[in-house]
Amino acid sequence: MSSYRSPTIIVLYDHDCPLCRTELLALKAGDQANRLKLINIRDAEFSAHAWGFAPEALATTLHVRDLAGYWHIGMDAIRLVYRAVGAKTPLARALTHTDLPGLRFVFDRLYAKLANNRLAVSGALTKYLGYGLIGHCSNDECMVAEVNDKNSRA
Repeated sequence: MSSYRSPTIIVLYDHDCPLCRTELLALKAGDQANRLKLINIRDAEFSAHAWGFAPEALATTLHVRDLAGYWHIGMDAIRLVYRAVGAKTPLARALTHTDLPGLRFVFDRLYAKLANNRLAVSGALTKYLGYGLIGHCSNDECMVAEVNDKNSRA
């Protein structure tokens, strides 16, 4: 009996979400071992059903397939991606340890709240903190000009 093994970690992400895009492109830029393959769920040729998911599920929660072919969803997906690339910043190091007893419950719920409000949060982070984006945000909508779009295609 052979098991499925992929040479890369597949990340199904929402490229229309400025927060999602900024974080994942930054992680991909630091992915020296080229372990991450980012797939934009908003691409015209993308089919959620071909991956076995409903489009609504992918639009609201990050989905990541590990090297053995298992799917991780939500905060578990975030933890896997940060561990795969390596925790190089204080935030990344903190996120890799959010599965410790007591922390998992809190961070899983925080992720769910953030995911449900990611466009509003993206707008606020962009407007008030810059958060690595160039653009203008008002209410829940952001117009973002990419500084370097070559990394958005994996």
